[in-house]
Amino acid sequence: MTGVQTCALPISERSPRGASSWFNRFAETRDRLALDADNRALAPESEFVDYEIREVLFKTRKGNPYRVLFTLQGNEVLVLRVRGLGQDFVPEEQFPTQPGTK
Repeated sequence: MTGVQTCALPISERSPRGASSWFNRFAETRDRLALDADNRALAPESEFVDYEIREVLFKTRKGNPYRVLFTLQGNEVLVLRVRGLGQDFVPEEQFPTQPGTK
């Protein structure tokens, strides 16, 4: 999953427990998408591609916000990117032309 390791690695270097807590918050958010993914807002990055990119936000225990960018393939949620504090929008060229491809 693109972005998960990028976000978790710096945290794990400071605090393995913090990284575990971060991942648990991400996993809870990802799992909740099974219930309401199609109700989430379109992400600004959606305008770059021919499929919908949606976003959901989550915060860590310390209040740091993260954005999970995902798309739907049938009933499946496909996480495309996770963006952390201070990270800009994902450039157009970093998205596949079709979801699920590289």
